[in-house]
Amino acid sequence: MPISNQDDARVMFPGLVSECYVLGEGIVVMAINPGGGGDNDTRIQTDHAFYGAMNEFKQASGEEIHAKFEALNRAALESEQSWGGLTKYINTILCATGRQNNHVYMNAVPYRIRGDKANQVPREAFIRAYDKIVSKQLEILKPRAIVVLGKTTDNILGMYYRDKVPGYYVIPGTTGWRYITKEAHEAIEAMRGDIIKPAETREEKKIGAVEVD
Repeated sequence: MPISNQDDARVMFPGLVSECYVLGEGIVVMAINPGGGGDNDTRIQTDHAFYGAMNEFKQASGEEIHAKFEALNRAALESEQSWGGLTKYINTILCATGRQNNHVYMNAVPYRIRGDKANQVPREAFIRAYDKIVSKQLEILKPRAIVVLGKTTDNILGMYYRDKVPGYYVIPGTTGWRYITKEAHEAIEAMRGDIIKPAETREEKKIGAVEVD
């Protein structure tokens, strides 16, 4: 349990679903757990609306559940653009695959942990999260691919997720996600070639030619 903002840490982030997500075609970008578990007050500006929306969704019932989930999605998508270097990684992946508005962002363990030290999370926590939450989400979402952020994440999650989807990709990162490495760029480009269908590529070229004319 983080020392600061413990009320936030007790609320599960179920992930965000972009507005035009398509079953079987969208991708899931997956990290280990939500950030912000530092010992100091680590809230960023967008956290106020983001965690407020999560609390409202947690408390929702009946007919209001869908509206509260949509409100959470909007707040989460705004927050996604304020995660520093991680945002740069996410946007590069989405741009390369053409899934800017056709993706899910989620965590293998959907709670903040102290110090954001995923290697200190017991494996049992990953197993429980997978059994109770994440595996069921993937069954519903039917993603084209899971894109895992970081080799450490893959070392922990690979055995659970690698064979659950048509495509499974690992994008190596850096401490603090400070910059996109050459290795990461190469991994993203290789993934791009797999995920984008030939038909999609032809359509992009066609549109480009029309614009030039």
